Amino acid sequence: MTDETRFWQVLFNLIGNAIKFTERGNVTVSAAEDDQFVKIIIEDTGLGIAKEKQEKLFNAFTQGDSEISRQYGGSGLGLYISRQLTERMKGTIILEWSEPEQGTSFSVRLPKASGKLVNLDETLEMTQEVAAAVEKVENKLLKSFKVLAG
Repeated sequence: MTDETRFWQVLFNLIGNAIKFTERGNVTVSAAEDDQFVKIIIEDTGLGIAKEKQEKLFNAFTQGDSEISRQYGGSGLGLYISRQLTERMKGTIILEWSEPEQGTSFSVRLPKASGKLVNLDETLEMTQEVAAAVEKVENKLLKSFKVLAG
């Protein structure tokens, strides 16, 4: 069952990343459907991702490298959370291709709505679990920083 709020959260993250890492060129969003699924493709002509970084891309706290982290910011959680949300909606999120200095393409495949009512208990539970995971990650991040007085 696709949760509209989570669906937009996943797309917002993927499109946001595409825009953030594309200083020049294009970001294209397209969609296709069959009887059971909708597939959204987000493609850019940006920085791209080195082959050796691609297999860990959906891990928590993973970014291309420290230079990218310094230049573009971010926690390295966006793709991790997007994958978790997509899988909870019975879908998949895939890095279709990426080449350094050529761009990147991600796809999200989700089941079409079946006309059933949303199970509010499941949606609430999923939202609470994601919020708890984000809070846990934020706490870890805060513990790793030291405040220096000037």
